[in-house]
Amino acid sequence: MKKIVTLGEIMLRLSVESGERIFQTDQLTMHYGGAEANVALCVK
Repeated sequence: MKKIVTLGEIMLRLSVESGERIFQTDQLTMHYGGAEANVALCVK
């Protein structure tokens, strides 16, 4: 049975419409991402 180990981080970006500020809006758009430092390792 193989095991998978992962290291890294999940990032969540909250954005507003162009030209607005965060305190002026009722709606935020979410974008999920990650860092270039994410690593996955398959162990036998």
